Amino acid sequence: MQATAPAAQTERVIKHTWGETIIKGEPQHIISLFRAATDYLIALGIVPQAASSNEEGSDKFPTYLTDRLVGQKI
Repeated sequence: MQATAPAAQTERVIKHTWGETIIKGEPQHIISLFRAATDYLIALGIVPQAASSNEEGSDKFPTYLTDRLVGQKI
C-alpha cells in the first residue's frame, strides 16, 4: 500500500472568545498589528505586507527588525 499525500487544507476553524471564525483558502495578505507578532512572523520566514511599530507616534521598527522589513508599510 502506498502512502498518499495529505489533502491541502482549504479551511481553518479558529475558536475564540466570541465563538468560531472559519477561514477558507490560503492567506493572501498578512499584516502584523503588534511588534511581537512581527518578530514571530519573521522567525517563521514570513514577511508581513504591513506592520505596526506598536509605539505611539513612531514610524520606525526596532533596530533588530528594520533590515528585514525594508519596503514594508507601517
